[in-house]
Amino acid sequence: MSERTTASLESGRRVYARGHEIVVHTQRIHDSRHVCFVFLADPYEASRELKIFRGIGATGGEAEQVTLREALAYLDRPTVGNPASIVVGRNTLDIAGRKVDIFCDLVGEELYQAFPFLYRPDGTRVIIIQFHLKEAVTGATPAEAINACIERLEEYFLKTAPSD
Repeated sequence: MSERTTASLESGRRVYARGHEIVVHTQRIHDSRHVCFVFLADPYEASRELKIFRGIGATGGEAEQVTLREALAYLDRPTVGNPASIVVGRNTLDIAGRKVDIFCDLVGEELYQAFPFLYRPDGTRVIIIQFHLKEAVTGATPAEAINACIERLEEYFLKTAPSD
């Protein structure tokens, strides 16, 4: 799963995918067996009840892949109503010599938030957690949020070393 964050919880870690916060918990249950649970607030239910997915694999990575694939398929399913979080924009850009994906979600009435993901040299992608938790980049339209995010990323990259 390429949309991982390094933020961790006591018993799992947070993953942001398709604009949704997901908690992933993987544990070894036998030498050659691992179980993974994925928890997310169900965007298709008005009450946002917890939706739980479970997968088993020979390794922790295999168990996570199986379970996350199922959770992502659930999030991508066609619906009659609108889910609570809708990705309304995505751009892949080169900003200050770094490859970045910027996703934009509707997060409130006429409020959009941009979520930047940085590509690492090995091709993996990680969310720049500061722009999600500490200083959300928002705008009245997706274009405003994305443009504000690009400006903020340019400032941010000028202050950080290229290996970040």
